[in-house]
Amino acid sequence: MSYRRYILLKRYLHFVDNSSYKPGNHPNPKLYNIWPIFQHLNGTYSKLLSPMRDVSVDESLMLYKGRLGWKQYIPQKRARFGIKSFMLCETQSGYIWSIITGKGTKFLEEYEHLPVSSQVVLSLMKPLLGRGYCVVMDNYYSSPQLADILVANKTDTYGTVRINRKEMPSKICIMKWKDKKEVVLLSTVHNLDNVEIKKNEGIRKKPKVVVEYNDTMGGTDKVDQNLTYNQLVRKGGRKYYKKKYFTIF
Repeated sequence: MSYRRYILLKRYLHFVDNSSYKPGNHPNPKLYNIWPIFQHLNGTYSKLLSPMRDVSVDESLMLYKGRLGWKQYIPQKRARFGIKSFMLCETQSGYIWSIITGKGTKFLEEYEHLPVSSQVVLSLMKPLLGRGYCVVMDNYYSSPQLADILVANKTDTYGTVRINRKEMPSKICIMKWKDKKEVVLLSTVHNLDNVEIKKNEGIRKKPKVVVEYNDTMGGTDKVDQNLTYNQLVRKGGRKYYKKKYFTIF
């Protein structure tokens, strides 16, 4: 394909018939411009790979500074401005197994009584519940309530947790540890065992849950890193759905 033809196809790239769009009946009105291809690819991801035991849930921010009423600002992210997605990734490879995109997304009805952060995790993990997986999360998602639900569905979890979370129980391992700063972790699969880590200054002991969290939580970060190597649409693109297409394809 010639460069000129590629640019022409990219210019007129479109995925839906706008005349048939009805906001009241659409499952995700904010993503209607890319919904068919998004649903197809999301379903394909989960069919192509059976993930290893450890999976991670985290958010990813696709850089976008165009005109869009629901783009978000997250100063902690490298992109800062853009479209946020929640991803379930295999921790070892960074493979995207499932993805939820867009503000106002409707999660599964059976989880409506739970906090949004728990709805995200359980909606992404639904096909994997009861199969012996272990999901790694940061303190935005982790809570004793969510851990109890996951354990009841034969799914373990560990990750950082906010110390002021309600209902901190005795049956779950809660640990506070300080290296450069204090970090609190929750786990249903670890105890208080330490492991030896080689540092420049010598051998140091570190809680096993901290070591494994650092090794397994980076699934979504691997996705973001790989995407920066192949940016098919520059940040100045006008149509968000075209950039989203090239990001998830």
